[in-house]
Amino acid sequence: MLRIGYKASAEQFGPNELLEFSCTAEAVGFDSVFISDHFQPWKHTGGHAPASIAWLGALGARTTRIIMGTSVMTPTFRYHPSVVAQAFATLGVMFPDRVVLYAATPADQASALSAAQAAGLPASQVTQSFATAWDDTLSGNYLVISVGLAATDALYFNVCGWANPSGDIPGSTPFYIVSGPRDTLPGAGAYEEAAAATAAKTPQFAADLAYYAVHGALPPGVTALPAAAGPQYACAGSPS
Repeated sequence: MLRIGYKASAEQFGPNELLEFSCTAEAVGFDSVFISDHFQPWKHTGGHAPASIAWLGALGARTTRIIMGTSVMTPTFRYHPSVVAQAFATLGVMFPDRVVLYAATPADQASALSAAQAAGLPASQVTQSFATAWDDTLSGNYLVISVGLAATDALYFNVCGWANPSGDIPGSTPFYIVSGPRDTLPGAGAYEEAAAATAAKTPQFAADLAYYAVHGALPPGVTALPAAAGPQYACAGSPS
């Protein structure tokens, strides 16, 4: 799927004007904003060179869904790599509300809440509502993680025929699963699966994916994800 972003030209505009342009870009439907990072302007007069990391913090506070980052940066030359990692980890922790965990059974809901807590996500980003998960997945504005087979199957097949906000034919969905772990939005209609082939490993699977979504790395000591179960054509759980 094609995604279109706005290039925030730090050489051309000052930080305040550039921020307003970037907020407008999100409002009209752009998917991302990336800012260049230079130590000094390219022009002797009328040039600009705002600090990109500080500016990204302001952008995150003013927007709700866009992917954001730098289009150029120089770790090892201007920044120590650990400083870059610290800065972007901070941005990830401060603006984590673009991740949603969806569960369709009480047991999986408990796993999702535990995973959210371990990742530093608020409980409000866990839902057991099929309609909410449908809307969030369809919008492309969230990284939706289906926790457990019931939620995975509901978004993939909807065998139960639960009503959906789009009014689509019961028993069908427009969604697909993307491979993980991910710390970026997968695009409209895509979601991430946290249903392990061995059911007992699903809580850890969900925790690992949620942690990666927020921090851009697996939890300390974790080197691999459990095998995924894959969607199964079965009706389980409830729509809310």
